[in-house]
Amino acid sequence: MPRFKQGPRCALDPAGPCRQDHCPGSQADCRFITRMDRNALYLTYDDGPNGDTTLRLLDLLDRENAHATFFVSGESMTTASDAAIIRATAAHHHTIGNHGLRHLPNVCPEFCTMARRLWEECSVATTLIRPPFGSRCAANNVLRTHRSAVGLGWSLAFSDWLPVDLDEAKAQAEAQVAPGTIVLLHDGVAPGSRYADRSQVLPLTQLLVRVARDQGLSLESIPSDLHRYGNR
Repeated sequence: MPRFKQGPRCALDPAGPCRQDHCPGSQADCRFITRMDRNALYLTYDDGPNGDTTLRLLDLLDRENAHATFFVSGESMTTASDAAIIRATAAHHHTIGNHGLRHLPNVCPEFCTMARRLWEECSVATTLIRPPFGSRCAANNVLRTHRSAVGLGWSLAFSDWLPVDLDEAKAQAEAQVAPGTIVLLHDGVAPGSRYADRSQVLPLTQLLVRVARDQGLSLESIPSDLHRYGNR
């Protein structure tokens, strides 16, 4: 069983410290969603912001009148221009999610510190979290101790942190996209990635937009306060 280092006091849960030191089993109050209950496709992007790639992606989504959800990482938010991109993303009516301060295996992502940074540097408040590597162990304690937090997984992924064959991706999307599908994509680069070029996210996004439109699906962002509305 993985062990997680102790984190700082949690901005999401001011009543107690951010502890990720155990991996609880199934809990009734753990809200971790991998699919939505709407006639829509949900594009989600991890590990950004990533400079020109993220800005070009925002332009593409604007042209397609599509909305998405961006799970941003503290390790990619190191300059004033990074914070400006996050603010621009929110201004374009996309949702910002919390991907943690650190993106390392078996280390507390420090969601609470990241939430504080998003508010102080970007004026963004979000209760959506996505743990690095999709780790339920890293999410469960926050979900158990902070009842407004919602964990987001995914129901479709393309391993796009490596080079992607777009023909294969098209066949996969046509076979697997359905109402409520949450798609995992990457506009940013996690530490230690062997492949740093994320420009392929642009044609991959365009492909997914076409598949969604062919199926009559809208392209929506996941509400940052999803806990108020439930999975709908």
